[in-house]
Amino acid sequence: MKKKWLVREEREGDFPEIDTLVRTIFQSTLISDGNERDFFSTIRSGDRFVPELSLVVEEKSQVIGYLMLSELPRSKTRNGEKSLLLSPVCTREEYRHQGVASSLIQAALEKAKKRQYEAIFLIGHPIFYSRFGFMTAKAAGIREINGAPQEYVQALALTPGGLQNISEVDLLA
Repeated sequence: MKKKWLVREEREGDFPEIDTLVRTIFQSTLISDGNERDFFSTIRSGDRFVPELSLVVEEKSQVIGYLMLSELPRSKTRNGEKSLLLSPVCTREEYRHQGVASSLIQAALEKAKKRQYEAIFLIGHPIFYSRFGFMTAKAAGIREINGAPQEYVQALALTPGGLQNISEVDLLA
């Protein structure tokens, strides 16, 4: 059985470690343009940022895992309300396959439900994310309009009908 890790909200002092972790992880992802660290820094300083939904796991005073949920504006989810983008989910290589990402995702889903968000979208591997209830957005009748590979665009309704009125999402803008 994998360890359940203690998850907490990020603090400003975590930013350098988070930035390094994000840069390292995205060097080997399916979709990367090398600017992810800047993208997440921009979100963190903008109106899409929800501090309570930017989470870390730490071990021995070191950030070993990170997850950010940020708001998707209504214009990014045609007809959608209160939707989130889950990106990134990062775990230091030496802590992979030990439940760090799972602990972060479970904590994030609980916090998002409590804040009454309706849906979460992400770009990631369907097999991994299906264990948390995600399905391909395509299966829900939703299309990503900015070039992400449709088979990796995942969606999760947090409320009954949370995906019902959404026909398109823009996750790469």
